[in-house]
Amino acid sequence: VGRIPAGDWCDHGLAEYSGGATYRRMVRLDPLHLSGAVWLDLGTVAATAALRINGNDAGVRMALPFRFDISDLVQPGENEIEVTVVNTLANHMSSYPTNFIYERQLVSGLLGPARLEFHAQFEMDAVMV
Repeated sequence: VGRIPAGDWCDHGLAEYSGGATYRRMVRLDPLHLSGAVWLDLGTVAATAALRINGNDAGVRMALPFRFDISDLVQPGENEIEVTVVNTLANHMSSYPTNFIYERQLVSGLLGPARLEFHAQFEMDAVMV
């Protein structure tokens, strides 16, 4: 049990760890934020991501894009975002003598950048000039 920031787990002493970690963040949203679609883009994840918003499952992604429509799960006020990231066995297997693990396979974690996207609808009028 502990806390680490987003980024490669190898940078935090977890180079041989194969398993999962859950990232949590509270986000306050105003009604104006919810006037259109709301998306969460996690950026880059190594290797899979499962998302929960306010305790509700929002989906699982195993490849790019790590992007979720969370419009129906967010509400005005405080919202809890939980992302569980699971890497592969490559990190654990790298502790054994083997020639079959490549450096790029060892990158693990929520690499980001993670961002909320707000898509409000609006109307435009054309002006003839």
